[in-house]
Amino acid sequence: MENCAHYWIIIGIMLFSGFLGGFGNYLMLKKQKSENPHQENLLIRSIVLGLIASFCVPLFLKTISSNLLDKPVSTNQGGILFNSNYFVLVGFCLLASVLSKQFLESLYEKVIKAQEDAKKAVHKAEAANEKAEDVVASLTEKDIQESSSTNNNDFENVAPNLIVSLEDQIITSIRDSKYIWRSISGIAKNLNKQKSEIQPIIDKLMDEGRLESKLNSQNQIRYKVKF
Repeated sequence: MENCAHYWIIIGIMLFSGFLGGFGNYLMLKKQKSENPHQENLLIRSIVLGLIASFCVPLFLKTISSNLLDKPVSTNQGGILFNSNYFVLVGFCLLASVLSKQFLESLYEKVIKAQEDAKKAVHKAEAANEKAEDVVASLTEKDIQESSSTNNNDFENVAPNLIVSLEDQIITSIRDSKYIWRSISGIAKNLNKQKSEIQPIIDKLMDEGRLESKLNSQNQIRYKVKF
């Protein structure tokens, strides 16, 4: 109920200030009317512009991130809702109404500038996102064509009496690579194995929680060691 009363008071303030400020604007422009008799209906135009400017005050307060229109921290004395911010709002609305033309032009420029700034911020965010995707892509290995030829094997020079399990070889191949995310074809080439040989081992490591996977931009699965 207090919220409803609060907003009705704000509407009343804007209406009252719009009429009063518009009349004040008319008095300021009355002298110009006597100098320029072709200006007709000056009072009506001044009041209408005053009301428009007064009702644009919430938009202006929004652009400056003011909380003047928020739910008031008020006291209820004798059933009357009161908040000292209402006096500040009256001042804003009266000032906007008296200087309606200048206020509306200034507000228009401010809103357009805020819109342009928002577009620039969106473009910067999109550019930053594209750069981040490029970095991730550069650290994600591409698929390698299988070949029957002998490839460099990081484990060829292991001493004959030192047995390294295929699981450990796969973990080491992924962890020591220049890529964060590795393809199964790259791991297979690195270990001089067939993909069909290491796929069950990778699945087992995934089940054990030692590896994690993701899909790249081409919807291809990649793996990395889970720390």
